[in-house]
Amino acid sequence: MTAMRSQFEATRDHVLVVDAEAGARESLRMLLEPLHAVTTATTAPEAREQIARGSVDIVTLELRLPGAGGEDLLVELHERHPEIGVVVITGRASVASAALAVRAGAIDYLEKPFDVAEVRCAVVRGLARRTAADPTGFLAVLAATIEAQHPFLAGHAQRTALYADLLAERLGLPTEEREQVRVAALLHDVGKIGVPTWLLMRPQALTGAERARIEQHSEIGARLVAPMGLAPAVVGAVRHHHERWDGGGYPGGLAAEAIPVTARIVALADAWDAMSSDRPYRRGLAPERVRAEVERCAGSQFDPVLAKEFVALFEAAEVEPELLADVLATAGPGASARSGVQRW
Repeated sequence: MTAMRSQFEATRDHVLVVDAEAGARESLRMLLEPLHAVTTATTAPEAREQIARGSVDIVTLELRLPGAGGEDLLVELHERHPEIGVVVITGRASVASAALAVRAGAIDYLEKPFDVAEVRCAVVRGLARRTAADPTGFLAVLAATIEAQHPFLAGHAQRTALYADLLAERLGLPTEEREQVRVAALLHDVGKIGVPTWLLMRPQALTGAERARIEQHSEIGARLVAPMGLAPAVVGAVRHHHERWDGGGYPGGLAAEAIPVTARIVALADAWDAMSSDRPYRRGLAPERVRAEVERCAGSQFDPVLAKEFVALFEAAEVEPELLADVLATAGPGASARSGVQRW
């Protein structure tokens, strides 16, 4: 985890927000700054000055700049700086401007008032295009960065990937499928980029609307992962890792074997680690209580066959304590070997 944080800091992507409206400009700066280096410009000439320095990776662009500045800048970026991604965020949408954005290769075309998740996802898609040769590496760094913003999540993705991989190995899955399980587990919570920090950190009970907002993270994650050219099993696991065997999960209400097997494996690994870590809203349970909870939920929340194999994996001590200790030690502040009931 520490190494991944350092990697992110060393390669912090630069987003240039171009908007003459102070309120929108500052709002975009604040929602993007936790994950990216952000600078702002109020006019096309100011934007050109920053772009000339050669450090801009993504531009969010309001087309309503003085004169025809925004549209001119969009065309100029397309023709002279095709390596820079552009996300159009405008308060005066029209068929003509949307068509221009498409012709100029814009990553996305969003209207004001903008949605936080949509903006963040559009920026991430643009940055991922720059690293298309290794999309999982980019998304893994993104997942680590999200964890860095929420200390209680520190190391969660790595531990979930470890547990999922060990279960896949125990089940005798082919090498390719086992790798898909591992990648899906590593990326399963990447959609939390679209959930406000205050909501993830809230210690109090959630309202129905707040819970629904958090539950959107699986769909957001799938939208982020889908364009990366990853296997359908990976995308499916990211989308469906909160489905339940009895059909009471989300987002699709899938039941039993209609849930992709990769998602069923990730669901177990995710829940095991969530119940083995502190969260803002509760302390953890002892390991034996985590095993009892998995056994209790077999056939309702979890695939009963996989749950039995997962418990056996730990009871047989096939997970070396030294290995787990090493994972926990590198997980950074907030990691814990304790457990508790999973909320999301």
